[in-house]
Amino acid sequence: MQQHLKCGSKIDLELQDLFDGTTRESPMKRYYFDIRDGSHFIRDDEGAELPNIDSAREEATTALSEMAREWVRGRPQHRISVEVRDDHGPILEASFSFVMKPCAT
Repeated sequence: MQQHLKCGSKIDLELQDLFDGTTRESPMKRYYFDIRDGSHFIRDDEGAELPNIDSAREEATTALSEMAREWVRGRPQHRISVEVRDDHGPILEASFSFVMKPCAT
């Protein structure tokens, strides 16, 4: 026998989900992906709505690998990073360092 709650508070809705056997989708969160290229900083003011930090980590990793492929050409050394933040502040940083030097013979 299912019971139904009528009050509508957040706790009541969560309890109702338990009785009904359903789950509520958590709201998407906005993550920002700032780029640091050597001494240059590019702030992301738009961001992207993603379901969780794992999705933000994957997005940062993909962006970093694409940038690394393009930006290191012809440079003997280079460092770039994607700094991920939410509305409360920094969450994680993904970075890539590239160094090319001749071997001693």
